[in-house]
Amino acid sequence: MANYYGKEIYADGPEGEERGTTTPVDYFDIANDFGLSDMHGNVFEWCQDQYESYDKTPVDESASTSDNKETNRVIRGGSWSYVPRSC
Repeated sequence: MANYYGKEIYADGPEGEERGTTTPVDYFDIANDFGLSDMHGNVFEWCQDQYESYDKTPVDESASTSDNKETNRVIRGGSWSYVPRSC
């Protein structure tokens, strides 16, 4: 379950709801084995990592950073305004 732009469908899936806003925590009343819910859609997660290229990604699990202020940040998760394929 995810909060996304439901008027667009993915593959053969059904059309969903277009809520047009974020949803409260545990809105769908379904948690994973870790007890976490609503992990897809809703809002983007803006990560510390900055994206330059995969060949410059650290292999020691540290954040990928750049001195270039124009370098894009990595975002994850999709958003309530994105189509399901983007989640």
